[in-house]
Amino acid sequence: MRGRFAKSVLLLLGSGLVTAAPAHADTKASAVASCGASAGMAYWAGVAHPQWSPDTIRGGSYTFSADDQGKIHIYFKDATGQTVDAEEDGALVQVLSVRSELGAFSVLVSYADAGVAETYSVVRLPDGKRKLLWTQSRMGWGQPAKIASFVADCD
Repeated sequence: MRGRFAKSVLLLLGSGLVTAAPAHADTKASAVASCGASAGMAYWAGVAHPQWSPDTIRGGSYTFSADDQGKIHIYFKDATGQTVDAEEDGALVQVLSVRSELGAFSVLVSYADAGVAETYSVVRLPDGKRKLLWTQSRMGWGQPAKIASFVADCD
């Protein structure tokens, strides 16, 4: 099945939806989607008064790229302005689905040692714009436990 996903990502690259030059100097990867700051809601379970509250990552961004083998790479800029490669940060990145004709895809990112799982879905809306819909579930090892859902605009 992995080969089918790699072929779909390569089709996505060849569909004209590639939006930028190589996203990282060390790889031959082309950007598949670039997304801006995220806003959403989070439930903080590891605090004195657990509750849902607004959550944003101002100044943050995500770039999803694919190399010539169809492997997805995720580069994110966090709230501090630092750009991080998810895999170099310890993540396992798995492609869940690709709809190359829509420029849409879903990825699962897990940080097993940190107890964090994230899902990222770039979807195309009826008006033709793309959005990043993503979630984070954090077990609370070293940080408050949290579950969150975010949305960001993409190119």
